[in-house]
Amino acid sequence: MLHDAEFAGIDHEAPFVCTAHKLKPRRCVAFQGSDTGRKFYMCAIENEVLSCGFQSWIDPEWDDSLKHALTKLWAMYNESNNSRIQERYASSKMLKDLTEEKEKLEKKHATLLEEGNRWIDETQRKWIAQTEKKAITENYAKIMSGQHDAEQMEKHIAALKNEVEVLKNAKEELNNLLKSQAEVFKVNGVNKDKVKRIKAICEEE
Repeated sequence: MLHDAEFAGIDHEAPFVCTAHKLKPRRCVAFQGSDTGRKFYMCAIENEVLSCGFQSWIDPEWDDSLKHALTKLWAMYNESNNSRIQERYASSKMLKDLTEEKEKLEKKHATLLEEGNRWIDETQRKWIAQTEKKAITENYAKIMSGQHDAEQMEKHIAALKNEVEVLKNAKEELNNLLKSQAEVFKVNGVNKDKVKRIKAICEEE
């Protein structure tokens, strides 16, 4: 129905009442199909369930040309309205699809981010473990190398001590030999003096 401020509300001057409620009718203006613009009376009860459905036209039926024009206009309106509804439905469906796709992408992104963080943590943990293992291995090698060097140094010192001892013994033996030779030379010197004296005595005789 079309709202018309000049033709609205209960018509208390109407010559009849509705069939069921015996109430004065309500003034209305049609706003649908080929009867658009026609004034009519209807049941005073606006509730569609409680209304008795009473209706009585006030304006006469429009001529065919006007009815045809109104029908065409309403067809154009309905088609345009249906197109808008379909567009809204398509837009709504597209929005729903985009929302679902967005949620899927966000979920996938969150999963990838979680997997990426897990991979980074695992890689970092492995790198730390490998670094610590490498450091321990290098330190152990250094320690073992130091022990090896110490052992080699001890062996070298022991060898030097042995050589020194041998040299001391050799020096002592040499000194003893020299002393023995000196004694021999001393005895030989005494014997030579005796021979010289004996020879001198012999020559004097």
